[in-house]
Amino acid sequence: MGNPFSILFNRKKPQILIIGLDAAGKSTILNQLGLGTVENFQIGIGYQQKKLETKSFNIFTWNIQGPNGVRLIWKHFYETSQALVLVVDLTDKERMEEIKEWLEYCLIDNKKNQLPLLIYANKIDLAQISFNDLVSELKFEKFSNNWHLQPCCAITREGIEDGFTWILQQIK
Repeated sequence: MGNPFSILFNRKKPQILIIGLDAAGKSTILNQLGLGTVENFQIGIGYQQKKLETKSFNIFTWNIQGPNGVRLIWKHFYETSQALVLVVDLTDKERMEEIKEWLEYCLIDNKKNQLPLLIYANKIDLAQISFNDLVSELKFEKFSNNWHLQPCCAITREGIEDGFTWILQQIK
């Protein structure tokens, strides 16, 4: 019997992986892109994710939660992706340390793969942390030289298109 994830990964189209804590705005951003119908799929008990398939690329979302078990499954998505998008909720100052831990986890692996990384600093209209403080707090510059930090508001679409245009240019 083959790899249960193979149906998701054996694609010729580039894959973009969107990650973020719950309620960060991943689904809203995916829907606001207006690229097609967003589908739910489940890869195991408690791992319901979203996907969007277009003619040119596929997008998968992933809730980053739990320190260990989820990471093993998440790594399969990460290793088959050509770009990574991290959605950070600027109103969730209390969980910034958790975001920092995940960022370090995925960007340490990213040194091997050198995936382009787009960070959506979401909910800029309600932010409890400034854009500059976010850059300083999460220390993006120490991990990769191919990243872009995009302030956005998923509800109003502000910044969504600009960020997505950048990530698509990186995977061409």
